[in-house]
Parts: sequence; C-alpha cells; structure tokens
Amino acid sequence: MSLPQGSAAQKVRSGQNLDGPIEVNTDVWMDNTRRGTPYLLEETRLLPEWDQVLSLLWFEEDSEGSDDIVDDMDDDGRLKELDGILPWPSKRRRR
Repeated sequence: MSLPQGSAAQKVRSGQNLDGPIEVNTDVWMDNTRRGTPYLLEETRLLPEWDQVLSLLWFEEDSEGSDDIVDDMDDDGRLKELDGILPWPSKRRRR
C-alpha cells in the first residue's frame, strides 16, 4: 500500500526523524469516522530490514466527546468472553 501524504509513516519513510507520536488529520488514514475528531495520533517505526513501516493510530481520549462514540461491540465496549464453544460448525458430517 502506498503511504498517505501527510502521515507520520510517509515522513519517516522519506527520511525524517520523528520523536514520539504526532497529530495527523483523521482523513489521512480513514474515509469516514464516527468520532467527529479532526485529528488522530500516529506513532511510526521504520523496519528497514523488511523495507516496511509500522504505524500505530489512536484517538486521544477526551471527556467531552466520549459520550458520542458509537460502538459496534458489547454494551461495555469489550469483546465477548470466550466460552470454549467454537462458533462455526465442525467438518464432521451429520447422518
């Protein structure tokens, strides 16, 4: 994938040295966001042995807008606890 213009990944790949995360416009990485936040934080590491860049993206927590977040997970925002029962059928044939 080509690196988005203006991203920390693109800056590091082009030879700039960044100390810690930087703020980038949300639309650099995402087409549509439900958070309504104009920026996100990006921290990037260059992995020269694989000619790759690893970026970590996150939104800074803010107490004012946190009630507006839409979450597609459980009620409390966490994944369901594993119960040991696999959700897909086995490959054994039923008779």
